[in-house]
Amino acid sequence: MDREVFFLKIQSIAQQIDDLIDEYDLRDEIVCLFLTGSITEESDGSSMVQAVYGMNIKDDEELDDVLDFFKHVYHSNNDVGDEPDWGDFLDGFGISLN
Repeated sequence: MDREVFFLKIQSIAQQIDDLIDEYDLRDEIVCLFLTGSITEESDGSSMVQAVYGMNIKDDEELDDVLDFFKHVYHSNNDVGDEPDWGDFLDGFGISLN
């Protein structure tokens, strides 16, 4: 598959997500952060990111919370046999697993 076609399809999906948030009038309630892309090394050694991204974040504090969540999940997935305590972690977001 052609990379350009791939990224155009991802961009379409990103727009659908954004439209869905508005369709349900949840812009003030929904946290959304995503990035899909690739990183390539240029001939001069620098990196180039080609990506489609979107976000619905209200402020720096919420952004920090979301990034902390992603870091926690990333590190938990890379620690063999170390299962995260989702109940304690998600409680900070007002989310219950019960």
